[in-house]
Amino acid sequence: MSTVYRLKASELDSNFFEQIKAIFGDKEIEIIVSECDKTEYLLKSEVNKNKLLN
Repeated sequence: MSTVYRLKASELDSNFFEQIKAIFGDKEIEIIVSECDKTEYLLKSEVNKNKLLN
């Protein structure tokens, strides 16, 4: 199972972690933190990429 959460670091609170525990229970999980690059999202679509680069 894979779940992606996109939120601001300032939105992390104990409620968020309680939700993670409720979803995954006692399973081992991996948490990867990375900064979101909004331009990367826009360039995923070949049509958008061509429009933006032209």
